Amino acid sequence: MSRLDGVLFSAVRYFQPKSDYTTDTVLSAIHYKLAFGVILACAILTGVTSWYSPIECMRPDNLMIDSSLLKQWCYAQSMFIVDGPSAEENIFPGVKNIYGDSRNRVVYIRYYQWVTLCLLMQAACFQVPRILWKAMEGGRVQKLLERLYELETMPMNEREPRISELALLFTLRPECDNKRYVNWFIFSQILYFINAVAQVSLTQSFLDNQFITLFPKWVMGKPVLDAVFPKTAKCTLHAYGPTGDIQYINALCLLAMNVLIEKIYLLLWAVLMFSLVVSALQIIYVTVSMTSWRLRNAILSTGKSRTQMKLLKESGPRSILN
Repeated sequence: MSRLDGVLFSAVRYFQPKSDYTTDTVLSAIHYKLAFGVILACAILTGVTSWYSPIECMRPDNLMIDSSLLKQWCYAQSMFIVDGPSAEENIFPGVKNIYGDSRNRVVYIRYYQWVTLCLLMQAACFQVPRILWKAMEGGRVQKLLERLYELETMPMNEREPRISELALLFTLRPECDNKRYVNWFIFSQILYFINAVAQVSLTQSFLDNQFITLFPKWVMGKPVLDAVFPKTAKCTLHAYGPTGDIQYINALCLLAMNVLIEKIYLLLWAVLMFSLVVSALQIIYVTVSMTSWRLRNAILSTGKSRTQMKLLKESGPRSILN
């Protein structure tokens, strides 16, 4: 129990702000805290569920093999449902005779073995842009903020020399370094957007091109969850008969883990779409702020920047943060 408490305590400390200020943008926090935390929690839930209760299959009475062997066979092989006219009207949606209608088609369910691994990979991807940015940024903004916050507690006669010192540090820095810093910041913001698009595309392909429309169809009341995440599916077992001929035996399997997985992917849809929209808005915001000095001044004059702007105006080097 103490180990579990330690893990939970470490997780809480990770998501708590470590100081009164932060060098992360809102977009960065959404990616490496919100999206990463939600997807990682979903991966853990699916991993535990698939480990303890992957599937259960009903053995036909005439089948002379062990039930555990049948379950392992069906789990290793891809189970399937039948999609076609009136497929959703059956007692078990998608479980019907494929030869009953020429328009019927077999839809194989292959994703359930890879859900946990895919979610873990997606969670890791939401950390990559911030790790790259932190490696290139080198803590410069944090050092500047620390020095600016120190000025708030200093006497007035000591502020001006310290502000002049900060201004000198920036004016003596080669212009190419500052441009490189800005370029890396812009690249990191674009990378957040690329990552969000990549995760949506990956999940769309993972769920057989049904992810993007999953949440809207569910909101409209369509039975999309039973089609994408069927709770029952068919499994075909190849066995040798009494005369040595191969027999094809159908078994009905229960995928209880899809009850959890469908909720997880509804939540994942909301998280990915939210991060995608915020990433797009952040790129627009950075583009406009980089091209408009009035917007930059307005940003620096609001919120927590007012104190720093007042200090900078007292000594003149306002261009430090411009």
